[in-house]
Amino acid sequence: MKTKNLYIGLASAAAIVIAFLMLGPLYVIQEGSQAVITRFGEIVGTRTQAGLYVKLPLIDTVTVYPKLILSLDGDAQRIPTKENQFIIVDTTTRWRITDPKLFYQSFKTLNAAYKRLSDVIDSATRTIITQNPLSEVVRTSNQINDKIKAETEAADNAADLSSQLAIDSLVNANTLVEQVTKGRRQLSIEMANEARKLAGEYGIELIDIVPRQIKYSDEMTESVYNRMITDRKQVAQAYRSWGEGKKADWLGRLEKDKNTIESEAYRRSEEIMGEADAQAAQMMRQAYSFNYAKDELGQYLEMNFGNDAFSMVVMLPDEGRTTRDMITAMNSNRWEATIKRMSPKAIALILPRFKAECDYQLQEGILPDLGMRLPFSNAANFSGITNAPLFISTIIHKTFIDVNEYGAEAAAVTINDMVGSSDPHQYKDFIVNRPFVFAICEKNTGVILFIGEVWESGARESKKGREG
Repeated sequence: MKTKNLYIGLASAAAIVIAFLMLGPLYVIQEGSQAVITRFGEIVGTRTQAGLYVKLPLIDTVTVYPKLILSLDGDAQRIPTKENQFIIVDTTTRWRITDPKLFYQSFKTLNAAYKRLSDVIDSATRTIITQNPLSEVVRTSNQINDKIKAETEAADNAADLSSQLAIDSLVNANTLVEQVTKGRRQLSIEMANEARKLAGEYGIELIDIVPRQIKYSDEMTESVYNRMITDRKQVAQAYRSWGEGKKADWLGRLEKDKNTIESEAYRRSEEIMGEADAQAAQMMRQAYSFNYAKDELGQYLEMNFGNDAFSMVVMLPDEGRTTRDMITAMNSNRWEATIKRMSPKAIALILPRFKAECDYQLQEGILPDLGMRLPFSNAANFSGITNAPLFISTIIHKTFIDVNEYGAEAAAVTINDMVGSSDPHQYKDFIVNRPFVFAICEKNTGVILFIGEVWESGARESKKGREG
């Protein structure tokens, strides 16, 4: 029996707890929210922190308000400025609830607060705008005047100051606008301060009031447009009048300068043609068959030199290569292979004229290195010539090569000049327009007798030669 009564008691207690919970004794305050708790219409507490709370079911009422910043877009108002010019003003306001208890006592609901704040903001906006001129309401700075002054100062420093002054004298329109002392930004601050005074103690914080849009009334818009059109027409007419005057002046100058320019151009053209002729005379151009070869370093072209026993080989390095690359890589095997690889080819040759000259004292290292030492010592024997004691003190060897538009000459040996008559478009161009190497060699054996480098004048020693 006791066990049965225990079960009955537990069931009754559980039923009471369930019934209590169903009445809603618990409530939650979300993050970013706050609440006022009332009991029979009287405020018994506030909740400003997020969390789980308990209330008396059916007795306590929880009214929740946001803690975040709220916005209020006011209705567009037609407001006269200080000079009685009507404009359309549309504002937006930011505000928040700082004291939920006082807010509840003042408004109870957000809709009531919005209605009251809208009246306050409209009144504050109207009060401030009617106290200030149009220029202060629609502008934030003196940027327009600053730009005009900067342009004026630039014109003052320009060479055609007189022209600018002449144009300005023809224009009656004043380009400067009214000076701004406050501006729209400062007026927004004044609107907010005025609204705070009117709002009183409502448990709210009015953060700011910003004119979202300001428009001219229809009649004012038409007046502004008409004024702008009139001013622009005055400026356009001034420029046209000034331009006609300058046109006549410029045409006179141009006609005068035309003769000077034509005379100078003719003189300069004659100079250029003379220079071109002089440069052309510096180059030889021949078109006929040459022995030709090509490898990874450059191009090789063989020209007849003197009689059939000798030839001159022009070695032109490719772009990116140097004459030093070709000389360094050249050895007896490579030279022999290059000579054997040459074959006849129709070539259009362009070769600059050049002259190489050098001399050597053969007794210093050259002949002795070849084994000829005795004639340069006291032990020399020239008894076939004279009985007097003789020896050779100096042997000077001098050589030169001269290549010009008339041919090539080396030690009184001349290249036979050849003239081609075929169509130059059928030939491969061999244009020597950069430093190159040349060699005089014996044709049957391929032995190099003379080798030299030709460089641009001033870039390096222009003429170098080595006896081979």
